[in-house]
Amino acid sequence: SGNSGIGKTSLVMTLQERIEQLGANFIVARCSEKEGMPYELWHNIALAVSSVDGIALNELPAPVGDGGQAASMQHLVQTLSVWLDKWTTSRPLVVLLDDLHWADIDSLNVLNDLTRRDNKPQVLFIGTYRSEERNLRHPFYEYIPKLQRNRLFDHLHLQPLTEEDVRRLVDAHHGPCSLQLATYLFNRAEGYPLFTMALLNNLIEEDFLVQSDKGYWLPPEASVPVPTVLRQLINQRAQRLGPDVENLLLAASVAGESWQLPIIEPLLELAEEELLTALEQALTAELIVVENDREETYRFSHGLVRQVLNSKQLARRRKKLQQQIALQFEIQQESNFFAMAHHFFEAEAWAKAFHYCSAAGQQ
Repeated sequence: SGNSGIGKTSLVMTLQERIEQLGANFIVARCSEKEGMPYELWHNIALAVSSVDGIALNELPAPVGDGGQAASMQHLVQTLSVWLDKWTTSRPLVVLLDDLHWADIDSLNVLNDLTRRDNKPQVLFIGTYRSEERNLRHPFYEYIPKLQRNRLFDHLHLQPLTEEDVRRLVDAHHGPCSLQLATYLFNRAEGYPLFTMALLNNLIEEDFLVQSDKGYWLPPEASVPVPTVLRQLINQRAQRLGPDVENLLLAASVAGESWQLPIIEPLLELAEEELLTALEQALTAELIVVENDREETYRFSHGLVRQVLNSKQLARRRKKLQQQIALQFEIQQESNFFAMAHHFFEAEAWAKAFHYCSAAGQQ
């Protein structure tokens, strides 16, 4: 598990050669965020297995294979178990279930039932999923505790790279990396391998890197735009959450790296419940994080997220939003001033009343 761009799929794919050296078959079955047919994951697994050894799919019932319609899910699971056991007798199988957070509920039911059986086929399933999708009401996250229970299970959560990791990565990919270049890439990509490699490859392709006298690669001297692949990735993540979330993030990107919700709220024209739902989705997707819960201050989880969303908008739209944000800031600053003044004079009046009451009590 890990955030988008942390390197989950890339890490598993690097194991393919080693897995095959150990005598196992390796196949990949990917889940899609687009709604598909029931049991689509297992249909993809069956197709991948068939492509490796040319095994006919008519032994498997529909909708997974080309046979007759499955009488029930239990019938489907039993048939799949026998089919996989038959196919893995001589050679074990490793299956990458990529983007498992998008799997349909029927496929998850089969995975749960198949892996808890006593007579399991010789199959190792490796599932990758995004941790930031948690709590988005997707059924997969309800299955994580089930998949961990009473079966062989390991969980590896990937963390961002450190600055030293970035330096070693550049060393391996392009040659000696200076501390300055490692710091430059770490500050821009914040340790995300996908972002780091996209930025590095773009610098190499555009010939922005120069070498020091000692042969170390140095960062570019001038500002460099965000690579196209990263702009597309960030825009897709924001768009996938819907127009309310995207509009919230676009307005916030104009306000700055850190921003207060009361400043942004009047610009969105959303009912309070709609606003809070959009905010919760942006937080759950880890596009933003809480900076000060009491003051409702938030910031973008990654500097590149704010930069991409901000540059996506027309200059005139950004200017209009800047004016509206400045106006809201003035209004709320003035409101805070009068509230403080009222509180001060009210406190002073209470102090005088207390003084008079105390004096009367002494008399």
